[in-house]
Amino acid sequence: LENGGPGDLYHALGVNSACYMHWGRHRTEVARQSVALDPDLIILSMGSNEAAGSNFNETVFYNEVDRFVSALREANPGVSILLTSPAQAFRRGTPNVNFKYVSNTRRRYAEDKGVAFLDIYAATGGDGSAHAWASHHLMGRDKIHYTPEGYRIQGILIYNALYSGYVGYA
Repeated sequence: LENGGPGDLYHALGVNSACYMHWGRHRTEVARQSVALDPDLIILSMGSNEAAGSNFNETVFYNEVDRFVSALREANPGVSILLTSPAQAFRRGTPNVNFKYVSNTRRRYAEDKGVAFLDIYAATGGDGSAHAWASHHLMGRDKIHYTPEGYRIQGILIYNALYSGYVGYA
């Protein structure tokens, strides 16, 4: 689990097309495995797949987030959790408004449950931002996924937010 070198240990886990609902089904096993990592911070950057559908329900989404996050918190007492919202993407040629609802629900959940929240949706321009990202060639041809450069920029936004929070706290 470690490389023997100094510095931060970074571990990533992902499954294409997975939603909180899918992770929630395996929450006990994922939480058990996370304990072996002894994390200080867990960042959950999900929600795009929930937003992609045409039947997004804020209450159902909130409950699915809670089911998974609660299992992680129970297994890792004292761990810090950061939720991020996804940047806007297209659905059938137009910016998908569900991304705004995902962001709003994540923000509300974070406030209710005392976890950190990083609003990538707002940081990347909010409503209608998918047009700008696409016009700057930061989105792939499908207008859902980002180009490597688009993901690099989103990574910088997350890094800057973490660093600013750290410097402000220290």
